[in-house]
Amino acid sequence: PGPGPPPPLALPEPGTTPAPCPPADPPVPAASMADDHAADEPAPLPLRGRPSTVSVDSQSDVEEEPREVPNPAAKSETRLQKLLTRLVFGSIMTLMLIGVMKAGALCVAITVMLFQAELFRELVNVRYKRAKEKEMPLFRTLQWTWFFVAMFFTYGDFAHTFCMEHQRLQWLTPFTQYHSYVTFGMYSALFVASVITLKPGLVRFQLTQLMWTVVTLCLIVGQCKFIAYNIFEGLFWILFPMSVVIMNDVGAYFCGMSMGKRFIKAPFFQLSPNKTWEGFLGSAVCTMVFAFFFSAHLAGYKNLVCPTENVTLLPVVMECVPNRVFLPAEYTVPMWLASFGLPATVTLLPIQLHGLVYGLFASSVAPFGGLMASAIKRAYGIKDFDSLIPGHGGVMDRMDCQLIMLLFAYVHYNTFVRSQAANISRLLAAAALLSPEDQQVLHRLLGEQLARTTAAAIGVGAAPVGVVEDAGGGTGAGGPEEL
Repeated sequence: PGPGPPPPLALPEPGTTPAPCPPADPPVPAASMADDHAADEPAPLPLRGRPSTVSVDSQSDVEEEPREVPNPAAKSETRLQKLLTRLVFGSIMTLMLIGVMKAGALCVAITVMLFQAELFRELVNVRYKRAKEKEMPLFRTLQWTWFFVAMFFTYGDFAHTFCMEHQRLQWLTPFTQYHSYVTFGMYSALFVASVITLKPGLVRFQLTQLMWTVVTLCLIVGQCKFIAYNIFEGLFWILFPMSVVIMNDVGAYFCGMSMGKRFIKAPFFQLSPNKTWEGFLGSAVCTMVFAFFFSAHLAGYKNLVCPTENVTLLPVVMECVPNRVFLPAEYTVPMWLASFGLPATVTLLPIQLHGLVYGLFASSVAPFGGLMASAIKRAYGIKDFDSLIPGHGGVMDRMDCQLIMLLFAYVHYNTFVRSQAANISRLLAAAALLSPEDQQVLHRLLGEQLARTTAAAIGVGAAPVGVVEDAGGGTGAGGPEEL
């Protein structure tokens, strides 16, 4: 209820004299009035995030709170603790990586698939909104089904190619040859299910989440489509690229911490102010030197440079004729370098020159994968993608630069290395898929090709290509079927 009626005025009784009014106050100077007015006004609110300070002159009865003085020793101790944590768990991850590499290519491939599942989980959780997704039927189920279909297509394609190139596994080709059709059937059913589950009022959010899922699949599965080829062509082609990126990350950390913003004040990347030009350039030098010498070191291990022929979960000792990039070669030093006192020729492993290319890519392009991850975290207000690895964050925080590096490793290998290696076992495996009649034709044509090559080597004329001897000793042109 509101306030009651005001009380009645107290009037003097009849016959009495009213009390005189109190004397008026003396006039107050304008300055004093201003001081009193200022004292009556509330103090301005402190700025957000800054400690408030109270003037002793205006309010002498309020004690000033003691300010927190930053302790440089505590700050350096915290930084040292973080560094020790990163070093300890980084060493543990390195030992785990070495153990998985010793187990063989199949264990490495399984580990990579598990990492891809964790990467997908961390990225889709960035935009996870539980309140809305509770109202959407099968949303998380469809999201993970998209991941399964993408993985099935990627590794199914590799499995079919691998079985065709290895004679011991050709009995699986009648099953693996249908993987594309099976993948398309699953994709069609999943596409229909994704459209059917759209709900009014949530369509915009659902489509946004679907597009984020597709982008995540491009980053996690698309860039790693050919990683299985790298693994089974030789563990060198996955261990060396990953080691180069790790070295670049370590070099950037220490160069940035020791020399950051001492020579170049401008920030390297606006969205990641902790990245410095000194860290970027210093890590590039360290990475190039590391790639040149570490590639030669890894080339001495047969289990790393030999392609995988037998698929097994048990470690095996591999023996093979190494690719020529792992064998010493003599190079002529350019004249302008020889003028500085260098020898006219130098013996190197060709993989060391390839290693310089890997180091250049790892220090100039791969770091932008990390900057992309930093932009995603800043956009959604998170520090790390997860807290799975103490001192490092989630798996995505460690693999952000590795994804594009592994894709580069496949492209470089197939362009400049694989073309130099002719594998006889794969040729025989491909010939075994021919019918007996085609195998006889291939055998005859190979014999004639060998005869012509031998005759040309000893200076005797040979029959032109395409002319074959029949059983009666005559000659006849080989038909299209034979060719």
